[in-house]
Amino acid sequence: MVEQHALVVAIQHHQAQVEIVRQKPCGICGQTRGCGVSIWGKLFGHQTNSFAVDNALKAQVGDMVLLAVEDGAVLSSATMAYGLPLALLLIGAACGQQFLHLASSSDANSLMGALLGFLLGYGLLRRRVNGLSYLSKYQPRMIKVLSPSLNSSQ
Repeated sequence: MVEQHALVVAIQHHQAQVEIVRQKPCGICGQTRGCGVSIWGKLFGHQTNSFAVDNALKAQVGDMVLLAVEDGAVLSSATMAYGLPLALLLIGAACGQQFLHLASSSDANSLMGALLGFLLGYGLLRRRVNGLSYLSKYQPRMIKVLSPSLNSSQ
């Protein structure tokens, strides 16, 4: 299991909105939540991302919780996210060089084939992700409340 600390920022019905909190600050920007220095951090400011998980442990806003995801889910997601578009890009480039005769240059044909392959890979990936996102294997689970909020003791 891959485990990560998160902060509960909101409760809605049986769901908790959580933000991932790194245990060690980023070596570049010093932030423990979101990104403050990278190009995206500079363009869009320090932004944090939250997502919903089942609140099976009845955590409260302000609680620090431990989330877990199955090992295989992380590896298969990363392989799918990077491998599928890259593989279809390379296959598209090879097919473009061999079979496309739209331009006088084989490099231009390869480039067009690579672009078509990448777009196909991206489309397939989006479809696949939408189908897999509902499987419990890919859903993070709250497994422990690490520190109760000050609000829960009142």
